[in-house]
Formats: sequence, C-alpha cells, structure tokens
Amino acid sequence: MFNDSINNETFLKIKCLMDSNSWLGENNSILVSGFRMQRGKIFVLQYCKLQPNILIGYSRALGVDVCIERQQARPLLYGKTVDGYIVIESQKDCNYLILNDKDTSQSLSNSLLNNYLNECDAIDKEDKKSISFSLLTSKRRWVVDAPKFIISTSNQLCKCVYDEDKHWAFPLGMYAMPADTLPTCLSRQITLAIYNSKLFSFYKMEYEKVYRKEKCTHFAAIKSFPIPYYISNEYRFVLDNLVDTLVAYKERYGNVYSFKEDRKAYYLQELIDMCIYELYFAGHMLKNNLVVVHKLMKAPFMDKELDLQDKVAETYSWLMKSDNVVRQRIMLLDTRSPQIIGRIHNFHFK
Repeated sequence: MFNDSINNETFLKIKCLMDSNSWLGENNSILVSGFRMQRGKIFVLQYCKLQPNILIGYSRALGVDVCIERQQARPLLYGKTVDGYIVIESQKDCNYLILNDKDTSQSLSNSLLNNYLNECDAIDKEDKKSISFSLLTSKRRWVVDAPKFIISTSNQLCKCVYDEDKHWAFPLGMYAMPADTLPTCLSRQITLAIYNSKLFSFYKMEYEKVYRKEKCTHFAAIKSFPIPYYISNEYRFVLDNLVDTLVAYKERYGNVYSFKEDRKAYYLQELIDMCIYELYFAGHMLKNNLVVVHKLMKAPFMDKELDLQDKVAETYSWLMKSDNVVRQRIMLLDTRSPQIIGRIHNFHFK
C-alpha cells in the first residue's frame, strides 16, 4: 500500500510525462466557478414549482412563496446531487437561482421579479450585516445557458456531469466548461471519462499541494490539466461505448444500488481509468506492457446485440477470469509503474 502523500519531485515527474505526450495540449476552454451565495435568502428560491411562464418558490427572505418570471431563474446543482456522470434526480432540492436584479435587468418596472425584489429591499435595509450580491456577467450567463460540463470538487475524488438543462452550481468548488469550447475530438463520453478519472483527481490534489502558495489554486489546477487534441478511432470507439454503458447502468439502477459498493460499476470505472492512463501516458504504458485499449475491443460491453444488464454482467464475468489480460495488467500497475500509475491508481481518495 502506498503512502497517500508524495513529494514534489514525483508530482513534477508525472506532470513532465503528461506534458511530453504529443496528443495533449493546454486547456483553452472557458472555465467559470459556481457561486458563494452571500445573499442566498434573496436570490435562491426553494421547493420550486414550474408553470408555463412563471416559477413559484419559497423565499427565505420573506418567509412565503413568491412568483417570478420563469426566464429570470435557473435550476441549481449542489455537490450532493452530482454522482459522477449523472445528476441524482431524486436528490434535487428544486432550488432556483435568480439571474438578475433591478439594477441590471431590462424592462423590469412592472415585472413579478421587480415586485419581489422591492419587498426584499424593505427587509434587507434593516439588516446591517447584509453583503451585496455579485450578479452574473454576460459571459457567466452564457455559460449557464450553454450545454456544459460541471465539475464538483467538494471531495478529493472529483465528479463531473454533462448538463443541457441550464443548471448552475452552488457553491464555489463547482466549475463549468461549455462543451463547444473544448477540442472537437473530445466527445461527451471522453470528456466525462477524463474529469471523472482518478488521474484528474490525483493531479488536481497534488497540484494544489505543490502550488499551495499561489492564488486560486483550485481554478489553476483544473485549467493546467492538459487535454487531448488527437484521439484515435479505436480509442474513441472503446471509451465511448464504455462510458455509455456505465452511464446507462447508473441511470437505470441509481436508485437501487449504492455505486460506492457496487462492484460492477467499480470495475467499469477501473476500465475507464486504464483507458485514461493510456491516453495520458501512452509511451510509459506501452513501455511497461500495460496498454489495454486494443484488448477492450473484444470486451462484452462492445457488443451492440446485448441489452444493458447483460453487457454489464458479462463484462464483469469476462474481466474476473484469471487469464484475462486486462485484469492482469490492472493488477500489475503497482509493480510495473510503482511511482506513477500504481501510485495514482491505488491512492485512497477521501
């Protein structure tokens, strides 16, 4: 068992290996953080119900249900609603963030939102501890409304979901990247695989230790993580199918199983992690005879004739065979690459 901590030299060696990979480059996508709701009582409505043009939600500032125009609010995601690859629908709090206030909204003089904010003003002026709320810039609002990836960093093991439903994130520690600002070679599945991988979480955690004296290390760690600018057709085919299988499995059985304890989901994620290692450490994996993507071309999850349950069950049975090459290479990570892949893969994330 490896120690959880590593020295700076080891991390920089890992980073150097990644930087030397010709497939990887700088992350030039737009990245914005979630909100610290300093005036959350006013700008977050709870237990919301949607009607065609209006939203009805509970205001903690007023202590009653209020109505505002539906276009003026967006649903909120919290760390606990993100489970890696999927949003846990049953745990949504039905909270909505109000996007605008009287000072920046257009044509609000007779709006429901304006009436609500006027009522809040009367109460808020009596609260000497009130702190002004920083509103969305035009860029942030564009990110909110764009199809995007949302990364939750509330735990050591980061989680990422793809969002098309105009969610926003609360609090800080959640970050969003519009999908169309990433390289075109990155499919939705591959992007999810990267930001849900052990490699990404390990890199982010160790980056923050090495550069802890710098400002905004959370943000810098995510932005500095290199992303692929080329992906082979074989690699894309394998990882797209693998992620689709895991996502479908989680969506179907998410209310039945705890995926922290579900071994089938665990090993599907292990296969994804192996593919990510091969993408980021291609030469190192090949040199140490640890590559698996070509072997996964014949795995059961690639069989389009199987239904989801059979895909998952047969993939698990296939992987558990003692002579399975992929399983053997997973088990050899800590001996063939003890200071790099083995250390990352066997790290105990809290």
